[in-house]
Amino acid sequence: MGLIETQGNSVLVLEDDLNLASALRDFFEGEGWQVETAGTAAEAQSKLTHQIFDLVLADYLLPDANGLSIFEDIQTRSPLTKIMMMTGVVDMEVAAKAFKKGASDLISKPFKITELEERIEQLMEARRLETEKREPEPKVVRKLSEMVGQSPSIKKALRLIDLVAGKNATVLVTGESGTGKELVARAIHQLSSRSKSPFIAINCGAIPENLLENELFGHVRGAFTDASESRTGKFEQANGGTLFLDEISNMPLSLQVKLLRVLEEREFEKLGSNQTIKVDVRIIAATNCDLREKIKTGEFRFDLFYRLNVVPIQLPPLRERRDDIPLLVNHFLKSVSDEHGLPQKKLEPAALKQLIQYDWPGNIRELRNVLELASVLSGDRTILTVEDFPISHESSEPDQLELLQKYLQLPEEGIDLNQVMSELERNLIYQSLKRTGGNKGKAARLLFLKRTTLVEKARRMNLLKEFS
Repeated sequence: MGLIETQGNSVLVLEDDLNLASALRDFFEGEGWQVETAGTAAEAQSKLTHQIFDLVLADYLLPDANGLSIFEDIQTRSPLTKIMMMTGVVDMEVAAKAFKKGASDLISKPFKITELEERIEQLMEARRLETEKREPEPKVVRKLSEMVGQSPSIKKALRLIDLVAGKNATVLVTGESGTGKELVARAIHQLSSRSKSPFIAINCGAIPENLLENELFGHVRGAFTDASESRTGKFEQANGGTLFLDEISNMPLSLQVKLLRVLEEREFEKLGSNQTIKVDVRIIAATNCDLREKIKTGEFRFDLFYRLNVVPIQLPPLRERRDDIPLLVNHFLKSVSDEHGLPQKKLEPAALKQLIQYDWPGNIRELRNVLELASVLSGDRTILTVEDFPISHESSEPDQLELLQKYLQLPEEGIDLNQVMSELERNLIYQSLKRTGGNKGKAARLLFLKRTTLVEKARRMNLLKEFS
């Protein structure tokens, strides 16, 4: 019986015996828990003011008080926290007081680690059931497994997604690059009554201004030079479904006026046509900028902002939800292992601690990329160590070249360099297309290539058929 299922939980060990405290820390960290220790009730109180724990393991007799003194405070701050009291002498009166003040279990010293393990597993299962009763899991979590997190900020976003999905309101998703804005848009679409209709995404910052209008609204034959045939734009393609306008802050003012009209009238004209086309499209927009600042500088229309900002959903950066990192790590390690046919990977405690402390400027996207690279390069090894993650607090990005160089070894018999480089290039292009669902623009950005360069390479490698 193991604690693997509870990896990522947090525990406060309140024990003044340094040897026992150290042994308990080693045990919990070995199972992937986040561990804090305290030797006095006062020290424990200080830690409890800064963090909510899933479990508190508290000694009864402490230098400055007894463990019971903090139980009521724990229950007030976090009713779902499980408390286990440790005592060297079983006293029925003390036990009664402990349970009355909020303890969930009591274990007598000395105890076997297997007994502790079993008791904790039971407590965590009880906590999980209580959490489900108290707060039903948002539908979006069941629908899209990558919506992972227990922090208040991400839970708020998930609740909003659940609430707004069944409505037809326009949504504005804001957050730094890599926080999952398109994932939110897709979740809203998939949970809505429009889920069987198209979900069309367009990055307003990735298309030149002179081409963006044509991409959005399409054109008729003869609208301009080389317009030899009519073209359907994104609005028409998304009719009945959802249109996701990513990086809306980059839309030129001239197009902002036309977008405002579509939002108000639900109609538009193709380039070169005076025929009005009516559409039933839900708009979800996203940006990593503060649009209010753009309004002040005259780069964004205030009337369009208020039309888009009917339901605002703010996604927090990963550095502001560090408690979710263990959950995300577990999720990504499993999905990467399944995708690449690798054995299930785990992180040694020091490696997990390093990932939690890192600031992740690229947010969830960067975390997944780093875990995927480490998993692939570690081969059949099941435990990932600190050395697999060359990230530092001084560096804004992991040194991927250094990691690649560490694992690329020249065989004694030599290699066919051209063949190896060709295979490596093909593999990376294939991965980028698969990860982005065949979105060639996004795949190109993952590899820091121009879109045309990636398309040409993929065509030459016969990779486009799978992603057409």
